[in-house]
Amino acid sequence: MEISEAHEYRLRGMARISGEDASEFLQGQFSQDLRVSDGTCVYGLWLNQKGKILGDSFLLRESCESYLAVSYQSDSEAICSNLESRIIMDEVSAVPCDGVWKGLSVWGEGIGPVVERLGMTAPEHGSFISQEGVYLFLGRRSKSPNLEIVTNVVSATETLAEWIAESDVQILDTNAVASRAIRATRFEVGRDALDSDLPQESNLGETAVSYSKGCYIGQEVMARLRSMGRPRRSLEPVGLSAIPEGSGPWALLDGDGNRAGELRRAIESERAIVGSAMIKRSIVSQELVIDDQPEIKVERAVAS
Repeated sequence: MEISEAHEYRLRGMARISGEDASEFLQGQFSQDLRVSDGTCVYGLWLNQKGKILGDSFLLRESCESYLAVSYQSDSEAICSNLESRIIMDEVSAVPCDGVWKGLSVWGEGIGPVVERLGMTAPEHGSFISQEGVYLFLGRRSKSPNLEIVTNVVSATETLAEWIAESDVQILDTNAVASRAIRATRFEVGRDALDSDLPQESNLGETAVSYSKGCYIGQEVMARLRSMGRPRRSLEPVGLSAIPEGSGPWALLDGDGNRAGELRRAIESERAIVGSAMIKRSIVSQELVIDDQPEIKVERAVAS
């Protein structure tokens, strides 16, 4: 029997980009191709001129003049500030959405019942469904499909709370969800992938970047990296023997004492201690150590 799981969270990024030039403007800002139809949901990145990651979003196209930018971690104000700074003569605006936006991630057999409780239908991959301030789309928290439900409507959040109370659903905490995502190499922008990273270093080059669309911020760097081959670093899931002291990132050393990269995050869940680490591709050691805490072993190639 398939398990039903859910995770409640506070959505950090919810902004509306609108205006008669919205489609053309966003096509020149976003890493993914936005030549799509209404009702489409596209996941991609906001890059700087050097191709480094500023943030990420699911872009939900309501019409050619209205898009919603939804993000787990990229702040609404930061998304809007970045876009507003690039508006010159375009008839477009970027503003945070009003209200407190809450989210519910759902896995397994619970997807059908929760959608039915809301009086809606489940979206297909690459699309979204909306109704009276409730938005449904497929997330990227694991290899198995998960549904994202985001809303600022009080009655909708009450309906979701009632479904959780009445259903046989396992509630996952933040650590369990983060551990699952890291194991599946669904790295979180702003937590695992940082603004010093390129998409190709962070397992996002093939899923969040278009190499066939026209000019956009960071596009020249993306094209150059694709023609040159693999980057020199790679973000990887790792296992740890203990939680390190202090706050990361933590410097990593290989068996010969050479600088191997850095540990970005360490999470203790019910299964084990896992983390994300940016590691030089030239490093062949499977077991690394933290520079100032050599008693903590960091094992590469953690399976999902």
